[in-house]
Order: sequence, then C-alpha cells, then structure tokens
Amino acid sequence: MDENTAILLIAEEQHSARILLRPSRALALETKQLPKNKYFPEALTVECPSYLLPWPTRVAPLPHGTTVTTQLRGTAVTVQRYTAEGKPLPPLVTTSPMVSRISI
Repeated sequence: MDENTAILLIAEEQHSARILLRPSRALALETKQLPKNKYFPEALTVECPSYLLPWPTRVAPLPHGTTVTTQLRGTAVTVQRYTAEGKPLPPLVTTSPMVSRISI
C-alpha cells in the first residue's frame, strides 16, 4: 500500500460487529478477528470484501452479515445487496429526473 491510497472504515454497531475497509483503489487486505477485550465489548471482524465495487460506490453493513451498495449512473440508482458470503442478491434499479440534481 502506498501513501496515495486512502482507506475508509465503515461500521454500523446496531447491525453488525463487522468493520468494512474501503480502499480507494483495488487492494486485497486480510480479514482480521479482534477479540473482545477492555476496548471492545464484543469481538469484531475487520474485512475488505473483494466483491464490492470500487469507489464511488457507497457501502453499508446490514443485519445478519449482509452488505448493501448504492451506485449512481446518470439518473439511475442501483441498490445491490450481498449475502454474508458475498453472493449478490437481485438488484433494485430506479430512475428519476430528480436523481440528477443530487450531489454525492
């Protein structure tokens, strides 16, 4: 990894004990298990799922290990869910003239 690579940490404590790492470029990082200790009230998993699309795709963890992404292309927004194993579920695609006015 070089100094020009940025990594975002994405977590949702209400839905998951997972922390997703989102590098700014294609990068394979090893999954780590952080045990419960005085700093973490429960064990955490830190991972960089290779199945997720690169930036600027937005990502959020959901309950039961699932993950959701959203991607804007023109006036179409694609919402893609993934199982805990990384298998894509049927996507939801919606289009709206209002979408082109949104700045992400």
